[in-house]
Amino acid sequence: MSAVDGHGANLGSLARLSSAVSRSISAENPTGGSGRGDRAAEGTGQAAARDLGPGWKVSPAVGIEPQETRLLANIEGPGAVQHVWMGLNGTPELAILRFFWDGRDVPSIECPMGHFFACGWGGVEPVSSLPVCMNARNGFNCFWEMPFRTSCRITVENTGREPMVLYYQIDYALAPIAEDAGCFHARFQRSAPSGICAVHTVLDNATGPGHYVGTYLAWGAAAMIGTDEELIAFFRDQNGEETAVQRSRIEDYFGMTAGQEFSTPYAGLVRASIPEGPDIPRRHLGLYRWHVMDPIRFRHNLRVVIAGLSGRTEDLSSVAYWYQRSPTAPLSAPAGG
Repeated sequence: MSAVDGHGANLGSLARLSSAVSRSISAENPTGGSGRGDRAAEGTGQAAARDLGPGWKVSPAVGIEPQETRLLANIEGPGAVQHVWMGLNGTPELAILRFFWDGRDVPSIECPMGHFFACGWGGVEPVSSLPVCMNARNGFNCFWEMPFRTSCRITVENTGREPMVLYYQIDYALAPIAEDAGCFHARFQRSAPSGICAVHTVLDNATGPGHYVGTYLAWGAAAMIGTDEELIAFFRDQNGEETAVQRSRIEDYFGMTAGQEFSTPYAGLVRASIPEGPDIPRRHLGLYRWHVMDPIRFRHNLRVVIAGLSGRTEDLSSVAYWYQRSPTAPLSAPAGG
């Protein structure tokens, strides 16, 4: 993809000028209209701004009632989402994000908000990675580039029993999309929320051609991970025959050798705590691994599993991130949460 498209920006291409049109959607400007960034006349801040008027964050956020699905963005393409910021007054695991590409009725991204931003334990994790970061005071940020050819629709559903307040900004560029650009996907999976499992499926059938670009893992473990039995494995189906692309010990895959927390551009252990309480101590682990420099490429389909867990895990959930040629076939609904 050429840098002059306005997509695929990086430090080496920022000086290249393009004809792309920059737009931003927020509670203040829900359509992304030009010159409408501070023109709201009513909203969640209208009482505080009653003597100030438009231009003073009259609508900084939206309220979402229990069981309500709120439309955040409905964009006509071609273009690409380049940055998403969200701040939530509520429980992140009860807010389900969905992204729909190119007029599809089935989401290509369907994930609890906390998990999508690598914060699966409901708190503020110290994530300082390249594509995802959590800034102070509940500031979720995502920089995965998400191309779309005809349209982009983004929603959030409040699956809880209490109202939520959501602050958000979605930055995107309108410009032609390269023929070989893939569609971004994220899939949430949860295993054994109240028991023990031997195998956890991270991704069961991504359809190629595509690139696998990341894994987030929230692990409630009875013991620290790092044994020889715990493996993450990637299986690729070529001409009807499944072959292993990569097998790694969990500790090796996430690039660590001990249980000390760390956060780097492409890998991190951002939660390694033992919750307080009368039960047997159980570690809460939050790990991410981004394949930005080393995407796992597949032509037909890809399956990803974590095995060797029997007797060690009590609760395990994950998010798989990948690009594929076209928007996905139906995904299973998010479990747990």
